[in-house]
Amino acid sequence: VFTADKVHLYFYNRMKRRLWCKARHDGHAIGDKIIEFHVDQDNFAGRCAATGETINVSVDQKSGTKISLRNVDDDVDLYNVRNMLCMSVLDTDNHCIAVVQVLNKEKGIFSPSDEDLLRSYCDQIALLLKRKSLEAVYASVFSNVSNTQKNSMVDTTVREMLLEYSKHDN
Repeated sequence: VFTADKVHLYFYNRMKRRLWCKARHDGHAIGDKIIEFHVDQDNFAGRCAATGETINVSVDQKSGTKISLRNVDDDVDLYNVRNMLCMSVLDTDNHCIAVVQVLNKEKGIFSPSDEDLLRSYCDQIALLLKRKSLEAVYASVFSNVSNTQKNSMVDTTVREMLLEYSKHDN
């Protein structure tokens, strides 16, 4: 969607007030390494998750001011940020379920139209996550049910719910 150095998708655990993402380098996962931090720590993604505000920051390169973020890819080096757009992914109850952070737009700074585009992207992520969670519930219900019971009233009800939900997605 954006031509930028990095895009991070942090998943938000509201009960623990923690954000986490899978560490990646050049688009490839680094084993099973998970980066996790508390939303109350002094960072943009955490503030975005806690408050729901969209954060659009740019640094005047001539002033010499810098924003340094922990590099999510290796969790050690600091990453110099020229500009950043950070936005919450909200569920249907307007609770934060994830945060998207886009770093260092290739040309220029992030504009209001970039914010609109990211909002649309976040809305699509929210729909996808809801659909996947419904599919997981459906699968877990039927993992413990015999083949003859799968044609029962529960099967019919769950299928109807998924069908109804998919109608509202379109």
